[in-house]
Amino acid sequence: ARLQKQVHAKQTGLELLKDAFVEAYSEELDIKQPVYSPKQSKKPLEIPILHITDVHFGKRTATYNIAVAEERMRMLAEKTVKLVELRRSVSKIDELHIFLGGDFGEGEGAIFPGQALEIDQDVVGQLVKEGPRIMTEQFLLFMSHFKKLVVKAVPGNHGRISRFAAKRNNFDNWFYLGLRHMVDNSLSSKDRARIEWDLPFDRVAGNEWYAHHKTFDYGHMLVHGDQIRGALGFPWYGVGKKLSGWADLVPDFSYLWMGHFHTQAAYVINKRMVLAGGTPESSNAYAAESLAAGGDPVQRLAFFGEKHGLVVDAPISLEE
Repeated sequence: ARLQKQVHAKQTGLELLKDAFVEAYSEELDIKQPVYSPKQSKKPLEIPILHITDVHFGKRTATYNIAVAEERMRMLAEKTVKLVELRRSVSKIDELHIFLGGDFGEGEGAIFPGQALEIDQDVVGQLVKEGPRIMTEQFLLFMSHFKKLVVKAVPGNHGRISRFAAKRNNFDNWFYLGLRHMVDNSLSSKDRARIEWDLPFDRVAGNEWYAHHKTFDYGHMLVHGDQIRGALGFPWYGVGKKLSGWADLVPDFSYLWMGHFHTQAAYVINKRMVLAGGTPESSNAYAAESLAAGGDPVQRLAFFGEKHGLVVDAPISLEE
Protein backbone atom coordinates (compact mmCIF):
# COMPACT_ATOMS: atom_id res chain seq x y z
CA ALA A 1 0.00 0.00 0.00
CA ARG A 2 2.85 2.35 0.84
CA LEU A 3 4.61 1.65 -2.49
CA GLN A 4 1.41 2.08 -4.48
CA LYS A 5 0.81 5.42 -2.73
CA GLN A 6 4.36 6.49 -3.58
CA VAL A 7 3.94 5.55 -7.27
CA HIS A 8 0.69 7.42 -7.60
CA ALA A 9 2.04 10.42 -5.78
CA LYS A 10 5.20 10.86 -7.80
CA GLN A 11 3.88 9.22 -11.02
CA THR A 12 7.29 7.59 -11.38
CA GLY A 13 6.33 5.14 -14.19
CA LEU A 14 4.27 7.67 -16.14
CA GLU A 15 7.06 10.25 -16.09
CA LEU A 16 9.59 7.73 -17.39
CA LEU A 17 7.21 6.76 -20.18
CA LYS A 18 6.65 10.39 -21.16
CA ASP A 19 10.39 11.05 -21.24
CA ALA A 20 10.94 8.01 -23.51
CA PHE A 21 8.31 9.18 -26.00
CA VAL A 22 9.62 12.75 -26.06
CA GLU A 23 13.17 11.55 -26.71
CA ALA A 24 12.08 9.10 -29.43
CA TYR A 25 10.04 11.64 -31.40
CA SER A 26 12.37 14.61 -30.96
CA GLU A 27 14.55 13.29 -33.81
CA GLU A 28 13.47 13.56 -37.46
CA LEU A 29 12.47 10.22 -38.97
CA ASP A 30 14.27 9.17 -42.13
CA ILE A 31 11.49 7.28 -43.96
CA LYS A 32 11.70 6.89 -47.73
CA GLN A 33 8.51 7.04 -49.78
CA PRO A 34 7.98 3.61 -51.45
CA VAL A 35 7.76 3.72 -55.25
CA TYR A 36 5.77 1.04 -57.10
CA SER A 37 7.48 -0.49 -60.12
CA PRO A 38 5.75 -3.45 -61.86
CA LYS A 39 7.94 -6.52 -62.28
CA GLN A 40 8.27 -7.88 -65.78
CA SER A 41 8.57 -11.53 -64.84
CA LYS A 42 8.16 -14.50 -67.14
CA LYS A 43 4.92 -16.42 -66.58
CA PRO A 44 5.53 -19.85 -65.04
CA LEU A 45 4.52 -22.88 -67.09
CA GLU A 46 1.48 -24.86 -65.91
CA ILE A 47 -0.22 -28.02 -67.13
CA PRO A 48 -3.93 -28.58 -66.41
CA ILE A 49 -5.28 -32.13 -66.04
CA LEU A 50 -8.97 -32.78 -66.72
CA HIS A 51 -10.30 -35.96 -65.11
CA ILE A 52 -13.39 -37.31 -66.91
CA THR A 53 -14.83 -40.41 -65.30
CA ASP A 54 -18.05 -42.36 -64.68
CA VAL A 55 -20.06 -40.62 -67.39
CA HIS A 56 -22.35 -43.67 -67.89
CA PHE A 57 -23.66 -42.93 -71.37
CA GLY A 58 -26.95 -44.82 -71.68
CA LYS A 59 -27.97 -44.65 -68.03
CA ARG A 60 -31.55 -43.52 -67.46
CA THR A 61 -32.80 -42.09 -64.16
CA ALA A 62 -35.34 -39.45 -63.18
CA THR A 63 -32.78 -36.69 -63.90
CA TYR A 64 -30.20 -38.31 -66.20
CA ASN A 65 -30.13 -39.74 -69.70
CA ILE A 66 -28.05 -39.48 -72.88
CA ALA A 67 -29.33 -35.96 -73.62
CA VAL A 68 -28.40 -34.72 -70.13
CA ALA A 69 -25.00 -36.40 -70.43
CA GLU A 70 -24.37 -34.58 -73.70
CA GLU A 71 -25.36 -31.24 -72.17
CA ARG A 72 -23.09 -31.77 -69.17
CA MET A 73 -20.12 -32.87 -71.29
CA ARG A 74 -20.51 -29.69 -73.32
CA MET A 75 -20.72 -27.67 -70.09
CA LEU A 76 -17.59 -29.41 -68.79
CA ALA A 77 -15.65 -28.47 -71.92
CA GLU A 78 -16.80 -24.85 -71.86
CA LYS A 79 -16.07 -24.37 -68.16
CA THR A 80 -12.66 -26.00 -68.58
CA VAL A 81 -11.75 -23.49 -71.28
CA LYS A 82 -12.96 -20.57 -69.13
CA LEU A 83 -10.95 -21.69 -66.11
CA VAL A 84 -7.84 -22.16 -68.21
CA GLU A 85 -8.24 -18.66 -69.65
CA LEU A 86 -8.34 -17.29 -66.09
CA ARG A 87 -5.14 -19.16 -65.18
CA ARG A 88 -3.45 -17.88 -68.34
CA SER A 89 -3.49 -14.40 -66.82
CA VAL A 90 -0.79 -15.56 -64.38
CA SER A 91 0.73 -18.61 -66.07
CA LYS A 92 1.66 -20.02 -69.47
CA ILE A 93 -0.56 -22.94 -70.53
CA ASP A 94 -0.07 -24.65 -73.90
CA GLU A 95 -1.24 -28.21 -73.19
CA LEU A 96 -4.28 -29.94 -71.73
CA HIS A 97 -3.83 -33.42 -70.31
CA ILE A 98 -7.00 -35.51 -70.17
CA PHE A 99 -7.50 -38.55 -67.91
CA LEU A 100 -10.34 -40.83 -69.04
CA GLY A 101 -11.19 -42.85 -65.94
CA GLY A 102 -13.59 -45.50 -67.26
CA ASP A 103 -17.31 -46.33 -67.01
CA PHE A 104 -18.20 -44.28 -70.06
CA GLY A 105 -21.03 -46.69 -70.77
CA GLU A 106 -23.65 -48.10 -68.42
CA GLY A 107 -23.51 -51.65 -69.81
CA GLU A 108 -26.45 -53.88 -70.63
CA GLY A 109 -27.72 -55.12 -67.29
CA ALA A 110 -25.08 -57.43 -65.82
CA ILE A 111 -23.62 -55.12 -63.16
CA PHE A 112 -26.37 -55.07 -60.50
CA PRO A 113 -29.96 -56.38 -60.18
CA GLY A 114 -32.49 -54.29 -62.08
CA GLN A 115 -29.84 -52.45 -64.09
CA ALA A 116 -31.48 -53.44 -67.38
CA LEU A 117 -34.47 -51.28 -66.42
CA GLU A 118 -32.25 -48.19 -66.03
CA ILE A 119 -30.77 -48.18 -69.56
CA ASP A 120 -32.06 -46.04 -72.44
CA GLN A 121 -30.10 -47.80 -75.22
CA ASP A 122 -27.81 -50.75 -75.89
CA VAL A 123 -24.02 -50.74 -75.80
CA VAL A 124 -23.78 -49.98 -79.52
CA GLY A 125 -25.74 -46.78 -78.97
CA GLN A 126 -23.84 -45.93 -75.80
CA LEU A 127 -20.27 -46.50 -76.89
CA VAL A 128 -20.21 -46.74 -80.69
CA LYS A 129 -22.62 -44.03 -81.82
CA GLU A 130 -23.57 -41.44 -79.18
CA GLY A 131 -20.67 -41.58 -76.72
CA PRO A 132 -17.83 -41.04 -79.22
CA ARG A 133 -19.80 -38.33 -81.03
CA ILE A 134 -20.36 -36.37 -77.81
CA MET A 135 -16.75 -36.73 -76.69
CA THR A 136 -15.40 -35.86 -80.16
CA GLU A 137 -17.21 -32.52 -80.05
CA GLN A 138 -15.60 -31.91 -76.68
CA PHE A 139 -12.11 -32.77 -77.96
CA LEU A 140 -12.48 -30.58 -81.04
CA LEU A 141 -13.33 -27.62 -78.81
CA PHE A 142 -10.16 -28.28 -76.80
CA MET A 143 -8.11 -28.45 -80.02
CA SER A 144 -9.03 -24.84 -80.76
CA HIS A 145 -7.71 -23.66 -77.37
CA PHE A 146 -4.61 -25.78 -76.78
CA LYS A 147 -1.44 -26.43 -78.74
CA LYS A 148 -1.37 -30.06 -77.62
CA LEU A 149 -3.62 -32.65 -75.96
CA VAL A 150 -2.30 -35.65 -74.02
CA VAL A 151 -4.88 -38.38 -73.40
CA LYS A 152 -4.55 -41.25 -70.90
CA ALA A 153 -7.30 -43.84 -70.39
CA VAL A 154 -8.21 -46.84 -68.23
CA PRO A 155 -11.26 -49.14 -68.35
CA GLY A 156 -14.02 -49.27 -65.74
CA ASN A 157 -16.07 -52.12 -64.30
CA HIS A 158 -19.24 -51.30 -66.25
CA GLY A 159 -17.41 -52.16 -69.44
CA ARG A 160 -16.82 -55.78 -68.48
CA ILE A 161 -18.49 -58.18 -70.87
CA SER A 162 -18.79 -61.04 -68.37
CA ARG A 163 -16.93 -62.76 -65.55
CA PHE A 164 -15.63 -65.33 -68.02
CA ALA A 165 -14.37 -62.97 -70.73
CA ALA A 166 -10.82 -61.62 -70.82
CA LYS A 167 -10.51 -58.37 -68.86
CA ARG A 168 -8.89 -56.86 -71.94
CA ASN A 169 -12.22 -57.20 -73.77
CA ASN A 170 -13.83 -54.27 -72.02
CA PHE A 171 -16.42 -52.00 -73.64
CA ASP A 172 -14.49 -48.95 -72.40
CA ASN A 173 -11.40 -50.10 -74.30
CA TRP A 174 -13.39 -50.34 -77.53
CA PHE A 175 -15.01 -46.97 -76.82
CA TYR A 176 -11.57 -45.33 -76.57
CA LEU A 177 -10.54 -46.79 -79.94
CA GLY A 178 -13.74 -45.44 -81.51
CA LEU A 179 -13.17 -42.04 -79.93
CA ARG A 180 -9.61 -41.83 -81.26
CA HIS A 181 -10.78 -42.92 -84.72
CA MET A 182 -13.59 -40.33 -84.79
CA VAL A 183 -11.35 -37.52 -83.53
CA ASP A 184 -8.58 -38.38 -86.00
CA ASN A 185 -11.03 -38.44 -88.90
CA SER A 186 -12.23 -34.97 -87.90
CA LEU A 187 -8.72 -33.46 -88.06
CA SER A 188 -6.06 -32.85 -90.65
CA SER A 189 -2.86 -34.89 -90.48
CA LYS A 190 -1.09 -31.83 -89.05
CA ASP A 191 -3.64 -31.45 -86.26
CA ARG A 192 -3.69 -35.18 -85.51
CA ALA A 193 -0.03 -34.85 -84.58
CA ARG A 194 -1.07 -32.45 -81.80
CA ILE A 195 -2.79 -35.25 -79.83
CA GLU A 196 -0.83 -37.87 -77.90
CA TRP A 197 -2.87 -40.98 -77.00
CA ASP A 198 -2.15 -43.66 -74.38
CA LEU A 199 -5.10 -46.07 -74.48
CA PRO A 200 -5.49 -49.48 -72.78
CA PHE A 201 -4.92 -51.40 -76.04
CA ASP A 202 -1.69 -49.43 -76.54
CA ARG A 203 -0.20 -50.97 -73.41
CA VAL A 204 1.10 -54.47 -72.73
CA ALA A 205 -1.65 -57.02 -72.08
CA GLY A 206 -2.31 -57.19 -68.34
CA ASN A 207 -1.37 -53.54 -67.76
CA GLU A 208 -4.56 -52.02 -69.16
CA TRP A 209 -6.03 -51.36 -65.70
CA TYR A 210 -3.73 -48.43 -64.88
CA ALA A 211 -1.84 -45.65 -66.62
CA HIS A 212 1.28 -43.83 -65.47
CA HIS A 213 1.84 -40.19 -66.35
CA LYS A 214 4.29 -37.35 -65.68
CA THR A 215 3.77 -33.61 -65.43
CA PHE A 216 7.18 -32.03 -65.01
CA ASP A 217 8.84 -34.23 -62.33
CA TYR A 218 5.56 -35.30 -60.69
CA GLY A 219 4.23 -38.80 -61.30
CA HIS A 220 0.55 -39.69 -61.59
CA MET A 221 -1.18 -43.07 -61.38
CA LEU A 222 -4.62 -43.37 -62.97
CA VAL A 223 -7.02 -46.21 -62.10
CA HIS A 224 -10.77 -46.60 -62.30
CA GLY A 225 -11.14 -47.48 -58.62
CA ASP A 226 -13.00 -50.79 -58.77
CA GLN A 227 -9.76 -52.45 -57.63
CA ILE A 228 -10.41 -50.91 -54.20
CA ARG A 229 -12.83 -52.37 -51.69
CA GLY A 230 -15.07 -50.02 -49.78
CA ALA A 231 -16.41 -50.43 -46.26
CA LEU A 232 -20.15 -49.65 -46.31
CA GLY A 233 -19.61 -47.76 -49.54
CA PHE A 234 -16.66 -45.68 -48.31
CA PRO A 235 -13.26 -46.69 -49.78
CA TRP A 236 -10.84 -44.66 -47.68
CA TYR A 237 -9.27 -47.57 -45.77
CA GLY A 238 -9.14 -49.64 -48.94
CA VAL A 239 -7.35 -46.81 -50.74
CA GLY A 240 -4.68 -46.71 -48.04
CA LYS A 241 -4.06 -50.44 -48.34
CA LYS A 242 -3.83 -50.38 -52.15
CA LEU A 243 -1.72 -47.25 -52.18
CA SER A 244 0.99 -48.79 -50.03
CA GLY A 245 1.19 -51.82 -52.35
CA TRP A 246 1.07 -49.88 -55.61
CA ALA A 247 3.89 -47.64 -54.38
CA ASP A 248 6.22 -50.64 -54.70
CA LEU A 249 4.84 -52.01 -57.97
CA VAL A 250 4.16 -48.97 -60.14
CA PRO A 251 6.70 -46.35 -61.30
CA ASP A 252 7.08 -43.45 -58.90
CA PHE A 253 3.94 -41.36 -58.47
CA SER A 254 2.83 -38.57 -56.15
CA TYR A 255 -0.84 -38.42 -57.18
CA LEU A 256 -3.40 -41.22 -57.40
CA TRP A 257 -6.44 -40.49 -59.60
CA MET A 258 -9.54 -42.65 -59.26
CA GLY A 259 -13.29 -42.69 -59.79
CA HIS A 260 -15.84 -45.52 -59.41
CA PHE A 261 -17.30 -44.32 -56.10
CA HIS A 262 -18.95 -41.23 -57.62
CA THR A 263 -17.69 -39.07 -54.76
CA GLN A 264 -15.23 -36.26 -55.26
CA ALA A 265 -12.54 -35.98 -52.60
CA ALA A 266 -8.89 -35.01 -52.13
CA TYR A 267 -6.71 -36.19 -49.26
CA VAL A 268 -3.14 -37.27 -48.50
CA ILE A 269 -1.89 -40.71 -47.44
CA ASN A 270 1.82 -41.00 -46.65
CA LYS A 271 2.80 -37.99 -48.78
CA ARG A 272 0.79 -39.16 -51.80
CA MET A 273 -2.34 -37.23 -52.73
CA VAL A 274 -5.51 -39.10 -53.67
CA LEU A 275 -7.74 -37.26 -56.16
CA ALA A 276 -11.09 -39.05 -56.27
CA GLY A 277 -13.42 -37.99 -59.07
CA GLY A 278 -17.17 -37.53 -59.13
CA THR A 279 -19.66 -38.29 -61.90
CA PRO A 280 -21.79 -36.26 -64.31
CA GLU A 281 -24.84 -38.39 -63.51
CA SER A 282 -27.46 -37.56 -60.88
CA SER A 283 -30.19 -39.27 -58.81
CA ASN A 284 -28.64 -42.74 -58.75
CA ALA A 285 -31.34 -44.93 -57.21
CA TYR A 286 -29.02 -47.89 -56.61
CA ALA A 287 -26.46 -45.77 -54.75
CA ALA A 288 -29.15 -44.07 -52.69
CA GLU A 289 -30.87 -47.30 -51.66
CA SER A 290 -27.95 -49.70 -51.29
CA LEU A 291 -25.13 -47.37 -50.22
CA ALA A 292 -27.04 -44.36 -48.85
CA ALA A 293 -24.75 -42.28 -51.03
CA GLY A 294 -25.27 -39.52 -53.55
CA GLY A 295 -23.84 -36.25 -54.75
CA ASP A 296 -24.02 -33.42 -57.22
CA PRO A 297 -22.71 -33.94 -60.78
CA VAL A 298 -19.09 -32.83 -60.84
CA GLN A 299 -15.72 -33.49 -62.50
CA ARG A 300 -12.20 -32.31 -61.65
CA LEU A 301 -9.77 -29.91 -63.32
CA ALA A 302 -6.40 -29.50 -61.60
CA PHE A 303 -3.45 -27.27 -62.49
CA PHE A 304 0.15 -28.39 -61.95
CA GLY A 305 3.25 -26.22 -61.82
CA GLU A 306 6.90 -27.17 -62.14
CA LYS A 307 7.89 -25.84 -58.72
CA HIS A 308 5.01 -26.84 -56.44
CA GLY A 309 3.11 -29.63 -58.20
CA LEU A 310 -0.62 -29.21 -57.64
CA VAL A 311 -1.29 -25.46 -57.40
CA VAL A 312 -5.05 -25.26 -58.06
CA ASP A 313 -7.71 -27.94 -57.57
CA ALA A 314 -10.87 -26.81 -59.39
CA PRO A 315 -13.92 -29.09 -59.15
CA ILE A 316 -16.33 -28.24 -61.97
CA SER A 317 -20.03 -28.36 -61.16
CA LEU A 318 -22.15 -29.68 -64.02
CA GLU A 319 -25.52 -28.59 -62.71
CA GLU A 320 -26.88 -25.05 -62.87
